[in-house]
Amino acid sequence: MRVRAGVVLAGVLLLVTSSAHADQVPGQERIDFTAYTLRRNEFAIGVGSAAFGVLDQVTIGTYVLPWFAFPLLKAPIATGYLKVRDWFSGPVAISLRGSFAYLDATNLSSKIWEDADTRAGLFVIPVELSGSWRISRVVSQSLQLSWVHAYVNGDMPPKNRNVDIGLGGASTATTGSLSAMTEFRVSRVVALSLRGTLMLGMSDIVVRADFERRDTRVNANLGAEPNYPRVVGNIIPGVAFSWSHVNLHFGVGFGSNWLPIVGVPTRQVTVVPDADFYFRF
Repeated sequence: MRVRAGVVLAGVLLLVTSSAHADQVPGQERIDFTAYTLRRNEFAIGVGSAAFGVLDQVTIGTYVLPWFAFPLLKAPIATGYLKVRDWFSGPVAISLRGSFAYLDATNLSSKIWEDADTRAGLFVIPVELSGSWRISRVVSQSLQLSWVHAYVNGDMPPKNRNVDIGLGGASTATTGSLSAMTEFRVSRVVALSLRGTLMLGMSDIVVRADFERRDTRVNANLGAEPNYPRVVGNIIPGVAFSWSHVNLHFGVGFGSNWLPIVGVPTRQVTVVPDADFYFRF
């Protein structure tokens, strides 16, 4: 019985594989961690993001999960991105993607400080320059240079009923990273991947603070150097399955976890999971 079941399963997989139009087919490559874009009027909707191909070379999209952060943060995290690829058709592609993420944390900060006049916000701007080379029918190589700028600001006016002080300030930080991904296509449906990310550097965390109490006001500009190890990176082997409309990517690696969208790595070295599931049509 086990032998018969294995034969049937193998036959089903072979049938599915032979009739699929996978992301491994030229012109329909995966668009994350590569320079590729969706085709014109093509949609991709999944757990990680939702995107639409305005033109063959222009894709717009948003990250899905942050919009559902409302129960925890009392507000959604608004996100969006624009990705533009070169107009030359060939084995080499180059693209530029600009993204944004914004959180209005006023409701959350008001709850913490018990003051309706307290305001806070987070704004993140990631920019990615990517290049992909389809070396052969089987192998592709992609490189991605990322720059992320994060800005946090907030203030608590001196009208607070519990204290007679006013606080305000802003904090900024910038991170640069380099990623590389090698894809090896086993079949039209299955591809193996090896992806690694290395932090190139992180700016000092700059904090501007204002303190006000009655007739006294103090302005301060502070700086702090991030406390990271000398080398921060990770490496993630993975596998991708791609059928006519359904796509599944997953892998497990080791190193530092990069926070999604924000683009800042964690200090801890640990297991790094990687997974995505989406429909493309």
